Amino acid sequence: MKAKEEIPYEPGLIMIFRLFCGAVAIVFYIFSAKAPALYLLVLTQQAWFAMAMAYTVVCIYLLIPFLQHRLGSWYLPISIVATILIPILTLSWQPYLIEGSYLALNMISSYSISILLMFPLVITAWQYDLKVVILLFGLLGGIDPLIYLMIYGPKDLLLSTALYSSLIRIIAFIAIGFIITELMKNQRSKQYELSEANDKLRAHAHITRELSVTRERNRLAHELHDVLAHTLSSLAVQLEAIKATLSEDPRRTEELLQKALDNTRAGLKETRRTVRDLRAEPLEELGFTQSVLDLARDAEYRGMFQVILDLAATEDLIDHTNEHSLYRILQEALENCIHHAHASQVRISIGTDSEGGAVMRISDDGIGFDPAIADSSRHFGIATMRERAQSIGAAFSIESSPGGGTSITVTNRRSA
Repeated sequence: MKAKEEIPYEPGLIMIFRLFCGAVAIVFYIFSAKAPALYLLVLTQQAWFAMAMAYTVVCIYLLIPFLQHRLGSWYLPISIVATILIPILTLSWQPYLIEGSYLALNMISSYSISILLMFPLVITAWQYDLKVVILLFGLLGGIDPLIYLMIYGPKDLLLSTALYSSLIRIIAFIAIGFIITELMKNQRSKQYELSEANDKLRAHAHITRELSVTRERNRLAHELHDVLAHTLSSLAVQLEAIKATLSEDPRRTEELLQKALDNTRAGLKETRRTVRDLRAEPLEELGFTQSVLDLARDAEYRGMFQVILDLAATEDLIDHTNEHSLYRILQEALENCIHHAHASQVRISIGTDSEGGAVMRISDDGIGFDPAIADSSRHFGIATMRERAQSIGAAFSIESSPGGGTSITVTNRRSA
């Protein structure tokens, strides 16, 4: 036999329904052993035991996952119908069988039936909509007047009492079912909205992870450019100088060769360091201020220009988490001065603006350039500096004109 499609039930519904059936079965087993005298008028001990057995069967039915898998959408309705019919068919007969006690026993039976039907009503309204509640409790809940009709016929004077009692119960159950289904509808709507919000949150988290990966790749590209490009460009300049002095000044050639070797070793060391943790080694060993001083001295030697420093209270101005990016921006700016500016003087200053933000400015008196042309040509060095500034929330600006020198300004506020 082909298994039917399983229906997703509300969390905990089957377990609670199972506990209800088990609890009722235990109570009825107790009644079958020793029930209150009044209840023995409603049902005999054998009848109480039969009801206990019936609820036990339903409880066991709800314990078997195989049946849920096989019956699919019919699994829960079968157990609900069973728990509706068991008390109605059992308790509705007895009052009619004892002459002279119909009204009193009918009240007890109706009261008992209402209590026993309340839980399957809750389960039905919890899982299904109002139409199912009306179908089950409107039709099955009206069986007891039919039983009376079958016993006494349509002309009996107490038929109206049975109809009235059943009608009141049906109306009350449908009203309660309406309230529960509306509450569940609102809950499901909130759950759906929450699920949609979670889906959007997961999508946003995925996009954020992708952006983080992209930024990390860009950062790696920047690091490799900063380390390898600078080292190789410096080495190329030194090799050109070696080539020029090779035949004329052997001693100077030897000095330049040694400097090239030192520069190569330093570049290799920093490249390994960069690949390992993408962190500027001089900052870790020397601190920001000393690293800037060493960077300036190296730029003076390689670029053959004067570097003027103004680093008042640098350590107190620069946020430690932003040092790496500012150091790399300065390094890129000095490399541009060495290779492109043809400057005689470069000024590096770190101070504060009117709002207390840290301001790093690198300016030179070189030949300058048109920033618009550099941006349109996607100059990698400028783009790298701008992206680094943006990554720490700093403002980046560059001012230059042909023949008028260049000034780069980075403004950054210390994190709270």
